[in-house]
Amino acid sequence: MTPTATSIASVNANTYLTNYQMTKSSVNYTLSILTAQPLGTSPSLKFYFTSDITIASPVCSVSLITGTVSAMTCQINATTNVLTVNFTALTAVTSSTNISVAISGFTNPSSPNTDNFGIETFYDSSISTSRVEYNFNAFTATFVGITNYPATFSPTSLTVYTSTSTTISFTNSIVIPSGSTIYV
Repeated sequence: MTPTATSIASVNANTYLTNYQMTKSSVNYTLSILTAQPLGTSPSLKFYFTSDITIASPVCSVSLITGTVSAMTCQINATTNVLTVNFTALTAVTSSTNISVAISGFTNPSSPNTDNFGIETFYDSSISTSRVEYNFNAFTATFVGITNYPATFSPTSLTVYTSTSTTISFTNSIVIPSGSTIYV
């Protein structure tokens, strides 16, 4: 018998993102859920992302805190931005199991905002009607852009009388993602 669908409480879902994510940056997400209901040995997870997040050729890994994953697949529907993760566990996934999914291939939105992500769990990945739990506002991420962030420059002034080259260095207190543009 397939369990009846219940809503996952948002307190049972976590996202291992920093409190704020940089806009336009390529990132990896680790999403973790705590199941309230048991799942079978070949369950499915569906993650619903907003259209302003780009997911190209995702690579996923699944780990269970109390169990072993022997195989998995990860596929994005580019039209709906739904990421489907199917996996095989050596034993049935019990209730109160922490499932952690690490996903690479994300590009954050191009402008600052806050997004909610959803999730559904399915008892058996081969049975589309075997939904067990769902919450379409399970995860929240805030994306920020940095403008006019203070930096220290050296040298502080430069007078050039002839053509020459110089090096201007700066230090800051934040991590600047690879590929970012800095305006001085």
